[in-house]
Amino acid sequence: MNLLRNGRTRVRQSIVSLGIGLLLAVALSPMPARAGAVGISPLSLEYVDALRGSTVVQTLQLSNEPSDGDSGTLSYALSAKGEIASWMTFLPLEGLKPLSKLEVPESKQAFVRVVIAVPAGSANRTYTGEVFIEGTTVGVAAKPGSVGVGTAQNVPVTVKVGGVERREAAVEDFSVDKSEVGLKQRFTAKIQNTGNVAVASELEVIISRDGKEVTTLSTKGQNFPVFPSVSDSVFAEWDTSEQLGGAYEAVFKVTDVAGLTPKVLGTNTLPFRLEPRGTFTRSGEFTTFELLEKPVQGDAVYAEGGFLNAGKIPTNAVLDSKVYFKDKLMKAVQSLPRTVRPGQTGKIGVLFNAVDAGPYTIKAAFNYDGEVTDERELKFEVVKGKGGVASSAKSGGSSNGALLAVGGVGGLAVVSGAVLFLRRRRRR
Repeated sequence: MNLLRNGRTRVRQSIVSLGIGLLLAVALSPMPARAGAVGISPLSLEYVDALRGSTVVQTLQLSNEPSDGDSGTLSYALSAKGEIASWMTFLPLEGLKPLSKLEVPESKQAFVRVVIAVPAGSANRTYTGEVFIEGTTVGVAAKPGSVGVGTAQNVPVTVKVGGVERREAAVEDFSVDKSEVGLKQRFTAKIQNTGNVAVASELEVIISRDGKEVTTLSTKGQNFPVFPSVSDSVFAEWDTSEQLGGAYEAVFKVTDVAGLTPKVLGTNTLPFRLEPRGTFTRSGEFTTFELLEKPVQGDAVYAEGGFLNAGKIPTNAVLDSKVYFKDKLMKAVQSLPRTVRPGQTGKIGVLFNAVDAGPYTIKAAFNYDGEVTDERELKFEVVKGKGGVASSAKSGGSSNGALLAVGGVGGLAVVSGAVLFLRRRRRR
């Protein structure tokens, strides 16, 4: 889908900030039931005065709040329904790669952008549809009498096609990342779009040292859309592998190139430093380790780990792993490197073929700029003709634990207001 539609997308949206709570309960015997509270907000999405041929966007928040001490990770599947189903695409907060599934760890939140591409030939009227959200628990060890849990909820979507174009945006902030010689240094401009048309942001950065120009960075030809009523960023990166450490100056200019006439949104000049290699502290954590799909014999298996950059500088992380079949080393697999910024978690995966059915174990650790995280294990079963299931554990823990049991979804009871309850039902 072309999010900018020939560089002239137009939109106006109004966000209905309501909340919805979902209560998920896992029936465990003989242990007490565990429950997790799921939040989906807003309760509905309304796009007002969306222009024909434009792209409009709003954001859904999905949360996983523990109840009674433990809920586990929740997996959400997203789909579009109704007369505007073909108009809808789901995107992460950062990036333009469409998604249909995501997982939310316990006590965490995730955000999904619901993007509507209004066809150019649409009549001026109100259109309706739904975002259908299905949630299931994952990563919960099976016990006698246990069940997987699931719930489903529709978020109504209303799109009112019509309106007049308003092109209003400005730069909120300019920044330069800390960096060391030999790494890529990022230059960022954060843009607030207060109009009803999408901004096609273009960034130019002129870098100088001691009054002499060193290089010019430009995002010309790249796609950095900023949708109406949201803030988003445009950035350029500088390869410093052949540069000298010391003091520099960066001159920023941000331009909206979506309209017939380019419009400068903001300029600024910032001093910054390029430090010698090893100046900044590096720290990382192996946060999650899971299979994205249930493995079948003969198919490819994709295991994905989460790397949290807890340091003060962007770092390149690689997932080094060893695959075991029936406790015998089968092969070593290494991911491609990925740059992860400070405070962010990068999802990095490894791929291999499950030639035989039976028990597998992957032992893995992240290598980031020469530092190595603690090792984690992922155990799963590959069976003939249907998917296996998985559980993950830190190395040295109960890594031979039971496999995940999914199923036995209980019935849904709609309660007056905005709360849905899942009635527990034991799997027979």
